[in-house]
Amino acid sequence: MSFDNFPFGIAPLVSPIWIFGFGAIAVISWALYLKNKGAAPLARLGLYFLVILLLLNPTINKNVTTSLPDVIAIVHDNSSSMLVANRQSGAQNALTKLTKNLEKLPNVVVKTAPISDSSDGTRIAEALSQATSGYLQNQIAGVIYIGDGLVKDNGEIAKPYPLHQILIGENNEKDRWIELISSPIAVDVGKNAEIVFKIEENRPRPDFARVSIRLGSAPPQMLNAKLGQETKIQIPINARGKIPIAIEVAPAPGEITTNNNIVISQIEGTRNRLQVLLVTGSPYEGARAWRNLLKSDPNVELVHFTILRNSDSEDVGEENESSLIPFPTEELFLEKLSGFDLIVFDRFKRIDILPDIYLEQVAKWVEDGGSFLMLTGPAEAQNNGIMTTPLARIMPFNNPTVFDETMFTPRLTPLGVLHPISRPFQASQNQWGQWNRLLHAEPLGDVLLSAGGVPLLIVREANQGRAAAILSDRSWLWQRGFDGGGPFRAFFQRVAHWLMKEPELSANSLSITQNQRHLGFEYKGLQTEPEIEISTPSGSQTKISMQEIAPNEFRGEYIVPDDGLYMVKNGQDLRFILIGGGSEVTAQDLRATHQTIARATGSATGGKHAYIGRDGNGALPQFKKIAARDLVLGNWFGLRKNNYRAVLRAQSEPLLPPIGLAIAIALLGVFMWWREGRTRGH
Repeated sequence: MSFDNFPFGIAPLVSPIWIFGFGAIAVISWALYLKNKGAAPLARLGLYFLVILLLLNPTINKNVTTSLPDVIAIVHDNSSSMLVANRQSGAQNALTKLTKNLEKLPNVVVKTAPISDSSDGTRIAEALSQATSGYLQNQIAGVIYIGDGLVKDNGEIAKPYPLHQILIGENNEKDRWIELISSPIAVDVGKNAEIVFKIEENRPRPDFARVSIRLGSAPPQMLNAKLGQETKIQIPINARGKIPIAIEVAPAPGEITTNNNIVISQIEGTRNRLQVLLVTGSPYEGARAWRNLLKSDPNVELVHFTILRNSDSEDVGEENESSLIPFPTEELFLEKLSGFDLIVFDRFKRIDILPDIYLEQVAKWVEDGGSFLMLTGPAEAQNNGIMTTPLARIMPFNNPTVFDETMFTPRLTPLGVLHPISRPFQASQNQWGQWNRLLHAEPLGDVLLSAGGVPLLIVREANQGRAAAILSDRSWLWQRGFDGGGPFRAFFQRVAHWLMKEPELSANSLSITQNQRHLGFEYKGLQTEPEIEISTPSGSQTKISMQEIAPNEFRGEYIVPDDGLYMVKNGQDLRFILIGGGSEVTAQDLRATHQTIARATGSATGGKHAYIGRDGNGALPQFKKIAARDLVLGNWFGLRKNNYRAVLRAQSEPLLPPIGLAIAIALLGVFMWWREGRTRGH
């Protein structure tokens, strides 16, 4: 039995009822003893008292404590800014040496935790919590940060113990960096994309720096940008699709790293309305079907011209759909060519008003990212068609021979079953109606439709553009419902939109993952041997070996040897990858600094800093355990000496030794016996 907040208690040797009964008898006995004028009343009272005290067994409560060690937490920075400035090995050197030094201090525990990148930059707080987990705040002697000081923490790292900084760098480092202020995500084709960036430098500097701007695989453009001021550049968007952009500033003499001298972006060329030019070689039954198909798409603006019409031929179009104006060759194929997303030649035949000089411009336009669809006619078998023009080099077929008029039923090829253009029509192909008139030719691309094994629909990529050919002029029979018809509108709209690079119709998908210097590639698509080419910062070319992991799925990897800008190319898919940069590095001064942490923690707790070089081999400061009130004094780096003791358990001890009480009782009993015996003797 004990009492809260009172150090004394009792641990009765017998039941308290017996002790109470004995006490009552003792009081009565002592009263009678007094009445009979006993010889030793005080001795008898003391004897009773000692017996009751012995039976009550009074105790004293005590806490058993032990001294706990002081905890020194070391948080070491492994973030992107450390990596790109080549500071990580220096930080590891400092960590090893510092840990050994601190472990020599008496009664300490040294705990370490790494600091990694977070979604909003480098933060100490999480690593600090990890390092001190399981310890009381009263045990923490101090925290030592090893890194470059480029952190995002604010007041949350201000603690009652000191936070010292061992900075991997020099106090007077130099750096130049580029910040991307704004870059649009998407811009309409035909307009300019405005990109704004700024070059910064931390030392006395020249007025201008040399800047290189790269748009995809095109040769870089050079300009001079004024330091410390925003620079605006205009990027012409001439075609639909994604355009990778890299902006790089020339390095400054003696700067610590060039990894923050590059920024990358991507702009997508888009159109609210797709511009399509349909050029019909001569009137025929299918001309209206194709015109109506293209006009039925609400996102398409169609420009339709018939470039050849015999005076005695029948006009199958309605009067309000025809025009007899002179064919505007120069306007269409020189002045306004870049404004089109797709050009369709329907039954083309060579004529004088469309000479090769204009068709050469169309071929270049396709190679630079345009789209071309050829609806073949009899002229191809008569050596008077498109294959006799500069357009032949972008065509997906070659060596046309005869124009066969035998009836046939279009069918998907094995590749057509997989291709995103034709994949949705696999189940319905057995219901398709027949065509006739088929041009026999050698395919130079992917055959999606065939007629008894003879290519019918062929598609291909022509450098940066795309081309397709339908080797028949009877596709309109599907639209008319002949022999049951077929999916004329649905099928050939998908052909047109694939040519215009609609993302959902992409036949090939390449995903790239980046983990520091490791690049992982995963390809899904139609290529049986995907060709992925990497251009390194030095200009060398490397091809990635891809391993098939499932049908039409491949995986590969590449270990990056150096920091810098890499270009990855898979067909028309072109991307920039910046190694050594990243969200934390881009637009950041990468000089080591103690200011950020010092502002966040204040000076009251005695936190100090020391720069030991990027190799981490500089002299480490002297650390000393001292009283908290003296932390801000001296040239040493103070660690709080806590002398903290923890209670292991509470225990009770007898207030008076039982043996001592028994002896006292015995001696008092002998004294009382002697005193009373003496009295009786007299």
